[in-house]
Amino acid sequence: MSTTIVQCAPELRRILQVAVEAAQAAGAVIREAASASRRSEESFKGHNDVVTETDRRSQQLIELTIKRSFPKHELIGEETHTGPVIQSGSGYRWIIDPVDGTTNFVHRFPPYAVSIGVMRDEQFVVGVVLNVPMDELFTAALGDGAYLDGQPIHVSSTQQLSDALICTGFPERSFEQLDRLLQIQSRVMRSCRGLRRPGAASVDLANTACGRIEGFYEEGLRAWDVAAGAVLIREAGGIVTNFGGGDELFESRSILASNGAVHRELLDCLS
Repeated sequence: MSTTIVQCAPELRRILQVAVEAAQAAGAVIREAASASRRSEESFKGHNDVVTETDRRSQQLIELTIKRSFPKHELIGEETHTGPVIQSGSGYRWIIDPVDGTTNFVHRFPPYAVSIGVMRDEQFVVGVVLNVPMDELFTAALGDGAYLDGQPIHVSSTQQLSDALICTGFPERSFEQLDRLLQIQSRVMRSCRGLRRPGAASVDLANTACGRIEGFYEEGLRAWDVAAGAVLIREAGGIVTNFGGGDELFESRSILASNGAVHRELLDCLS
C-alpha cells in the first residue's frame, strides 16, 4: 500500500498527511484485534448498535495523532461526539469513524474501514478511507483529485442505470421507514444490473469513487459515515446529493452518490 501524498496546497497537504498517519495507526489496531477471538469485546449502545473496545482504542489513537499536529482543530468522532455537527463559526473540523462497519468487524466479515473526513467552514476538503481487510488506502484533497494507494481514480463511465451496479444500506436499529425503503429498493433493483449491501458506507463511497460500482444510496447515516467519502466522490468526478437532489447531507441524513451519469435515474427511483 502506497502512502504517496498528492501535491495539493501546503495546508491541505499537511492535513492529508496527518489523516493518513492516523488512519494507518488505527488500521494496525483493528488488524490486531481482528486476529483475536470473534465477538469477545462487543457491547451495545442500543438495539443492534454495537460498539467495541477496538472502536474506542481506534478513536483515541486517531484523536491523539491529530491533536499532536492540530491542537486547535475540532474533532467529531462517532464514539465521543454528542453535540451538533453543524456549528456556527469557521475553522477545521475532523469527522471520524474509527471503525465503519462495526457489525461486520465483530463478525470478521469484510468490509470494515477507518474513515476520516475534514471540513473547512462548511466545505468538505480532505477525505481518507482505509479499507482494513483489503489494505486499500483511498485519499482525496480539494481540487487535487482522488487516489487509491497513490494512483489516480475516477468514477465509472457507465451511462445507464440498467448497466449499473449499485450499493445501499439497510436499517439495523430503526425500522419505522422500512416499508418505504423496501419500496425504494424494489424500484432500484428493477432498474439496475444489481443491488448490493456490503455494510460499510465509507467503503461503498470509495468503491463508487474508483469506478467499481456506479452508485450508493442510504438513509439514516451520520456525518462520520459520509464526510470522507463525499470528498472522494467529488474529487473522482462523481456527484453527491441527498435524496432530494440537494447538497445538504447531514441534516437530511440521506445520501446519494454516483458517477453522475446515472444520478438522475437514481433520484427518480428514490423520490
